[in-house]
Amino acid sequence: MKTITIGEIARIASGINCKIISNGKVHFHQMRDYNTETKTFAKKDMTDLNKNAVSHLLQRKDLLITAKGAKFYCAVYNCSGKKAVASNAFFVVRIFDKRITPEYLSWFLNQPEISQTLIQWKTNYFILNKDAIASLSIPLLDRTTQDNILTLYKEQKEAVKLQEKIFKESQSNILALIQNES
Repeated sequence: MKTITIGEIARIASGINCKIISNGKVHFHQMRDYNTETKTFAKKDMTDLNKNAVSHLLQRKDLLITAKGAKFYCAVYNCSGKKAVASNAFFVVRIFDKRITPEYLSWFLNQPEISQTLIQWKTNYFILNKDAIASLSIPLLDRTTQDNILTLYKEQKEAVKLQEKIFKESQSNILALIQNES
């Protein structure tokens, strides 16, 4: 299987440090704003950008990777049509190689083994090095296989949710039986 490093397929940049401005025109995404269940960012904080920071505007399908903290995740940015930037607690990964989809790369980076590897590479201050991400090798699969992996992953997640629902319902039924006997 052929592999390629993330540094060969994408540009990795740091997010920026901005002042929060209540009447700003640009969303300022921070780690605390990300909902891992819905895979969305809350639109809480706003800022304004100077001309030098315009290059930090997020684009649809950019990946946001946690650069700081004890937790690790990678999120695909699906813009809401509003201008936004990521805080310096993120790395912004912009894929330029069309052979790899952002969703597949995000799935890959969120795999427990990869996440654990990246967490181990963090310093004592829980800061991830950009070069660590760039040096990661990813299997170079055709687009159909990437899409199939994502479909199977989605089905796995749905199956787990269904199992949890069935377990909760059966647990409730057991408790109801116990209460009926009392």
